[in-house]
Amino acid sequence: MARAPRFQTALDDLSSVTGKVVVLHPADTIGLDVFDPAGSLCVQPHKPVRDVLVDAGWTVAPVLDGTACDLAVVFVTRSKVQTLALVAAALGSLAPGGRLVVDGAKTDGIESLLKDLSRSFEIGGRTSRDHGKVFWLTRPSDLPDQVAVWAASGATSTNADGFATAPGMFSHDAIDPATRLLSEHLPVTLKGAVADLGAGWGALSHAVLSRSEAVTALTMIEADWSSLEACKTNVTDPRAEALWADVTALPVPDKSFDVVVSNPPFHQSRKADIGLGQAFIRTAGRILRPKGQFLMVANRQLAYEASLTESFRHWDQVALTNSFKVFVATGAKG
Repeated sequence: MARAPRFQTALDDLSSVTGKVVVLHPADTIGLDVFDPAGSLCVQPHKPVRDVLVDAGWTVAPVLDGTACDLAVVFVTRSKVQTLALVAAALGSLAPGGRLVVDGAKTDGIESLLKDLSRSFEIGGRTSRDHGKVFWLTRPSDLPDQVAVWAASGATSTNADGFATAPGMFSHDAIDPATRLLSEHLPVTLKGAVADLGAGWGALSHAVLSRSEAVTALTMIEADWSSLEACKTNVTDPRAEALWADVTALPVPDKSFDVVVSNPPFHQSRKADIGLGQAFIRTAGRILRPKGQFLMVANRQLAYEASLTESFRHWDQVALTNSFKVFVATGAKG
């Protein structure tokens, strides 16, 4: 029989879990069956995980909207600043005397997070297990000033390139080099309906619309709700629309677009995984019209060439640097 998830250790001294429960950024539904979905809220902005939670009967919101609760469980993200902002939101929603539980892996910085919270709160308990840690505390009547600092640090601000972003988004501090390289190789002949797969906070979409007036429509497709909200702020051209969706299971009809552009992600964890990029290529092949064009940038070491051959009749590598490569593919087989 499998052991209970690590976060449940923080509930062992509670005779029962009563009142409103808020769970922030769970990666899946494992262990959540100790809570009643009818009296609980999950906060999850990542569309694929959100859909799994909804299918399991949970009420899911992309952000915490101030819902009052008696227990809040925060799962750490790969961004410390983002996680501290989630902790601040959870503390703001907790009733005095309510319990805050924080769970995370060592590789995601749980030890550093514990140190930060220990400076402002009395930690009620902690347990190390399974290459990570869970700790918990009781929400005092008055929150320390540091909580407001955490909330402000995780808020949306203007990055080095003048775009609205927030910690936790991919390359939130500036346009990443791969996107910049692909933007430089966008042809001025782009026209028709364009899709940006994995649009992030909108840097590539902005470049597409700036490059060609012959683009009649641009659909920015992104799985992260917060990044997509930034897209709406950063790309205000009336030709653009935003779609919150999982690119690997995209609810778009076949042969809908004349052009697809993408800087696909290649991490679902800390290890590089080309499977996600391969799925993006398959989706591009499916949604492109017969004479459509796919433009993609990738890390140089990632072997996408075979996937391009499977989905397209022709492809060329049009740029190569020490770190990245740009492909143009035509003749979609999808």
